[in-house]
Formats: sequence, structure tokens, C-alpha cells
Amino acid sequence: MKKDFIWILWGIWPEASQYLYKNILHYCQKKYGAVQDNDYPHIIINNIWLEGFDETWIVNELKVKKGLLDWILQLDKTWVNQIYIACNTVHTYYDFLQNNSKWKIINLIEETCKVIKNEGHKKVLILSSNTTNKIWLYDKYLKKIGISYLKVNQDEQKNLDQIIEDVMWWTVREKDFLYIEDISKKYKKLWATGVIIWCTELPLATRPENNSLEVFDTIEILTRMISESAKK
Repeated sequence: MKKDFIWILWGIWPEASQYLYKNILHYCQKKYGAVQDNDYPHIIINNIWLEGFDETWIVNELKVKKGLLDWILQLDKTWVNQIYIACNTVHTYYDFLQNNSKWKIINLIEETCKVIKNEGHKKVLILSSNTTNKIWLYDKYLKKIGISYLKVNQDEQKNLDQIIEDVMWWTVREKDFLYIEDISKKYKKLWATGVIIWCTELPLATRPENNSLEVFDTIEILTRMISESAKK
């Protein structure tokens, strides 16, 4: 592993953060045979406490932006090479954060779109938080690469928001897994060939091996990006 890098993994919710960290460890073990401490990337996980969120995510934009900016300015005082945001919804403010940071912030939304394009998909289903769904966060990135997408309806989004809340409270149930599998089957009939899990909580209620669509898990994509970049 590179010795001159400090990776900042920016997790908003603890459960998603620990899942990402565990995935990085397992990835390095399987791909690089990591055993000793210095076989792994140098990782700092910063679970940010933010005001302005509830179970539907962003409810007070001013408070959210102020909290994020405070952390960005603190990071500017440290020595880091790249910042990864382990939350898709926070990418709503990607341009705002990048413009206020002297360090490179990796755009997970954009990187996910590159992976989907390389896999040759033409139409995908989007599963995300309510905020990400409402503001069409992914729209410009998918249009740029010529991929069409399907969004869930309002009732389905409410169910997804409940699943996200279940993950946050460590109360995921079998019916949560089955719901995501059933909703994928429904949209497969509308010619979707893949499903993007554009929320870092939803992968903890998703079984890719049981899904009728190819699953693009942003935590898995982030795992590969961090592990492979640290190895180069």
C-alpha cells in the first residue's frame, strides 16, 4: 500500500460506515493477500454529526450546508490527498464542497455511472433516499452517458425510506430484503437490466445474488476505488 496517503472516508451514518470499512478489509485480503496492518490503506473514518436530516433525509438545507462546510474547512487544515463521501445524498452539495476544498473530493455518483456504462447497460432502476429521488441527483450524470432510468413511485419510495430507517436502527427484517427483490422484478418487466443502489444504507438490505437485476452497489464501487487507488 502507498505510505504517503491518508484516506478520509466520510460516513454520515455509522452502520454504512462500518460496512464500508469491513468491505475494504475483505477486498484487500482477497485481492492483495493483506495480513499485516501495513498491508491495508491508511484509513480515517469521520462519522459526521449533522443537523438538518431526518428519516426523509434533508429537511433543512442551510443547516446541512453549514455543517458540511465546517467539516470541509477542518479537513483543509490536515494533510490528505483525496476525500471520499460515503453518502450518496450528500453529493447534492458536491460542487459546493469541492469549490470550498483545496483537496480532491471523489464524486461517487459520477464514478458509479462510469461503471454502469462499462457494463453496457441502457436502462436501469434507481433505488435511493427520498431526497436523492426528489432532486434527480443522478439525472445529469446518466443523461451524459446515454443511459435511461426508471424511478419508483411515491408509495414505493415511502417503503424504501422505511427500509433505510430500519438499517439506521439495526432492525432490518426479511421483508425488507424481499421488498427490494420484488420491486426489482416489477421494473425488470419494464426493460430495466440493472438496479443502482444510490443510498449507502440500502445495500445492507439487499441480496445481489437473489436480485433479478444486476445490482450496482455504491458501497462496493467505493470499496474497489479506495482499495485499488491505495495500491497503485
